[in-house]
Amino acid sequence: MIKNPTYGAALKSLWHDRCTVSTMQNSGKVNSAFTQQTETVLFANEPCRLSHKTVTIATDVANAARTFQQTVLFLDSWLSVPPGSKIVVTHEGVTRTYESSGVSAVFSYHQEVPITLRRDWA
Repeated sequence: MIKNPTYGAALKSLWHDRCTVSTMQNSGKVNSAFTQQTETVLFANEPCRLSHKTVTIATDVANAARTFQQTVLFLDSWLSVPPGSKIVVTHEGVTRTYESSGVSAVFSYHQEVPITLRRDWA
């Protein structure tokens, strides 16, 4: 575990993106037969860094190699991002919606959250 504030500041100086994380939470009356889910923002406009890694799989699908992209979001370690969260990231002026697809790896000054591009209904 690294306990050097200079390291943390240097790492965060690379974070030029912004993100907002929200989850769906039950709301409504406690003794009601119906519960309604509402979107609740956990935190907004936080500095972050979006990292893309394209991976080529060596399987042959109709004479073409299959590829997919791994995307990781770097955030402050004290922020909580539950699996399945909706994550809106503005990266290089482009805003896209992702969802947290796994548990984040937490380190001294940052965490790495594996995310996938959200596929909404057409």
